[in-house]
Order: sequence, then C-alpha cells, then structure tokens
Amino acid sequence: MSGGGDIAIWDGENPVGKISGGLYRNVAYRARPGTHYFMANRFNWSSVRLEVRANNVYYIKLNWAPNPIPFTNAYVILDLMTRNDGLEQFKKNEKTIAFTDDWRKEYKSSLSEKDLAEMRENLRAARR
Repeated sequence: MSGGGDIAIWDGENPVGKISGGLYRNVAYRARPGTHYFMANRFNWSSVRLEVRANNVYYIKLNWAPNPIPFTNAYVILDLMTRNDGLEQFKKNEKTIAFTDDWRKEYKSSLSEKDLAEMRENLRAARR
C-alpha cells in the first residue's frame, strides 16, 4: 500500500488500526471464525467480505487508486488476495505492526457520533 495520509481500517464496528498511507506496512490482526466485513476509510470507504475459518491466514490488500475526476482525492480499494500473492507482498513490505485492544478502545472512544454513524452506514452498505 502506498500514498499519503492516515487510513482507518475496520472489522465491522471494531477498529483494526490506523496507518499512514505513505508507507508499505503489514497490519497483523486476529479475527474469530465467521463472516467479517473489513473496511478502510480515508476519503472514501472500501470493503471486502471474508468468511474467516479457524487456523487460516488471509491477506487483504489496501491500494490507492487515482480518482478519474480531475483535481479530486485518490481513493482506497480493498481486495482479497490469494495466499501466494499475499505472502509475496507480505515479504516485500517494510514491517508488520499490530494494534492492541487498548488502542482500539481508545481510538473508537475518540470518534464523534457523526464518525461512528458514517462507519455504521458504510457497514450496512457493505452487508447488502
């Protein structure tokens, strides 16, 4: 992933982390088995649905894409990767980071009701 600015990453209503778009990073995150809607936000929301199974590793790529409208912000795209492609990209990235549960609670509590409502609205859209 490359670009600039902070990108918030979510697992449904639970924050996964917040990263700088200017760096290549892996974000490690443990999810329970079941249906998950991973979302990312900067200027737009992107989502990917994933059926998580126990004892499996999944890779989701977060990319910047140029906006086709001149003089507007680039946008983010989430894509589920194959295991081989994901592992290859994982090895290329600069480092791996993981966010603590305490960070997640603090981050979510720092958001306004408007921010949380926007996240929930985009989660509903992802589930359709």
